[in-house]
Amino acid sequence: MTNAVESLPFLSSPDRDRSWRDAANCKTTPTQWFYESRHMAEVKKICSECPSRMECCDFAVRNGIKFGMWGGLTHTERLEVVR
Repeated sequence: MTNAVESLPFLSSPDRDRSWRDAANCKTTPTQWFYESRHMAEVKKICSECPSRMECCDFAVRNGIKFGMWGGLTHTERLEVVR
């Protein structure tokens, strides 16, 4: 089973800072949960208690990620924060 943090190829690039991903609460959470609305409550809880929440959200915003829950926020919620 793939975990949420390692699911995308650019996240496993050796030249990227991995410290926030290594500390993320979602390391053992199934990746698909972050893309399925039926798991939104569970994912938001996981993210709300995560020490990497801000870095995760920042990563998604900087890289223009439009799908999935990152840092406890959906794409629409991330857009609202950036504005």
